Amino acid sequence: MLNQMTRVAIVASMFTAGVALGEPEVFSHNGFEADQQAAAEAGKMQVAYFTATWCPPCKKMKAETWVDEEVVSWADANAVITPVDVDQHRALASKFRARSIPTIVVIVGDKEVARTVGYQSASKFTNWLEGIREEHADKLGSSSGSVSGSMSGADTSSAAELNAGDVLRDYNVQVKKDQSGLGMTGSLLIPQLASLSKTDPILLETLTERVGELSTLIENGSINAAGVREYLQLAPLTEYADEATAWVEAQLAIPAGKSMLSKHKLLVQNILTDAGNYELASEFVGNPVQQARKLISASARSTVTLVRDLKGRAVTDFKNGNTALLNRGLADLVAMAQLSGDENKANVIAKMFGEDASVAQEAINAAAERAGVEPVKIQ
Repeated sequence: MLNQMTRVAIVASMFTAGVALGEPEVFSHNGFEADQQAAAEAGKMQVAYFTATWCPPCKKMKAETWVDEEVVSWADANAVITPVDVDQHRALASKFRARSIPTIVVIVGDKEVARTVGYQSASKFTNWLEGIREEHADKLGSSSGSVSGSMSGADTSSAAELNAGDVLRDYNVQVKKDQSGLGMTGSLLIPQLASLSKTDPILLETLTERVGELSTLIENGSINAAGVREYLQLAPLTEYADEATAWVEAQLAIPAGKSMLSKHKLLVQNILTDAGNYELASEFVGNPVQQARKLISASARSTVTLVRDLKGRAVTDFKNGNTALLNRGLADLVAMAQLSGDENKANVIAKMFGEDASVAQEAINAAAERAGVEPVKIQ
């Protein structure tokens, strides 16, 4: 875990540097040889990206491909990305015969295993890289792959049987993908981190330090959408919970902040309702019936897309977590409708819950207690 704590700090500092330089956060700036060693030690591929400031397709790839969430998430799990400016590193460009740019060279250990030349779209590029990873999987570490650690192999879900390092590593990868909050992070990994952090002081310290780093990025105005999502998910697990609530409330008072947080509606809704601020949550969410339908749709998409990547008990854990998260969101929307005096909308949302009426009623009762209203009874 201490190594993981160090890794989190390094990633955060690299991100800050990347923002300052206007570079995609997926790029490493540690140098070619250091990246090669780091990739080998982590059981990852090194992807050398030969580029130049004056190259139009390089600029397009930098603006579109290298910032694409699918590419960033894949790279975080499977590769170290080394940008090489051919004008600044002529000897390296000559060694790898980078005569046309962009040239992308994939290295496993210290051997080139594949290359491609020219602009690459995100989906095509990710598929190409994944094919190379699969071809050389025997030479790479167990951390490679689209789903790792506790999610792919776990056959049990109790906190005592989970490995905090695996869960945190999985979270660092998946937080960039789970835009709805109902996917892998919200449904499976955040509940696991919450449970583990109650008995693992090192994990709690790691989470607290990470939230502190994200808070600094927020203060500096240099945080991206994935960072905001991470802050909203992790802060409630730490001593920063009240600070996160105050920050959300302050952001919703200004148009730019409200626009930024609109990308994280469920997370913002949960933070506000945890604090009992249903009035502001209702103003932010808008029509509760429409939001309820969006949550149900997002939950269904997440379940269909992600369950196929899980194994053993993790499938059950994900489904249970997803249901609990959805029920919590729907129950809070019922309470919002009640507070606005629209019992009809409250009853419409109450009918959207799943088949287990007793579980749904428990969620409605809990939300009603937080909001200070009488709970709606499911018919």
